[in-house]
Amino acid sequence: MDWFPLLFMAAAAVALVTGRAYFRGTVARAEAPARYWSTVGGYVVIACASLALSSSPSASPLSWITDFLTDAATRLARDLRDGAGRLESSSAADRTVIHRMKASPEGCSHGYRVQVSAASSIVIWCKSEDGQRTVSSHGTTSHLPAVDVPQTWIVDKAAGEPLYLDLTRTAGKPAVSRVY
Repeated sequence: MDWFPLLFMAAAAVALVTGRAYFRGTVARAEAPARYWSTVGGYVVIACASLALSSSPSASPLSWITDFLTDAATRLARDLRDGAGRLESSSAADRTVIHRMKASPEGCSHGYRVQVSAASSIVIWCKSEDGQRTVSSHGTTSHLPAVDVPQTWIVDKAAGEPLYLDLTRTAGKPAVSRVY
C-alpha cells in the first residue's frame, strides 16, 4: 500500500478523535461543524480515491495526483528516478524505462524533442501540429540525484510515441546508457 492514502486516513482518525480538523488552519467540530465535517469528508474521499487508484497497475495514486502539479520534463525525471529505484532494488544488470508523453497538463500534444544532457538537465520541446515550430519547452535537473548521465542524447518522437531510456547498474548510481 502506498503511503499517500495512509496519510489521509490518519488525518481523518486524528480529526475524529480530537474534534479538530486541519485545513487552512484548525477547524473545531464544536465551533464550525459544517466546515469540520466537510474537511473530514475530504480526507476520507482522498484516502478512498487513492486506494482505488492504487489498484490500477498503470499509476500510483501519488503519481496520478502529482501529474497535475508538474510538467513534461519533471514527469520524465520522475519515471527515471522510479526506474533507478527499481533497478537498485532488483538483481538485474539493466532496466528500460518507458516514458509515455502526456498532452496535459504542461505536456506535448503533438511531436516532441527530448534532450537528456550529460550531467545536466532534461529538456523537452513540444512541437506544433505540423512539427515545424516549438510551442513550449520544459526542463529539469531533478533526475540527477538518482541517475548518472554520461553523455548527451537528443531524440525526436512523434505524437503518442513512447520514449525509451536504458539504465545500467554501476558501482554508484544507475547510469543512463541509451535514449531512443
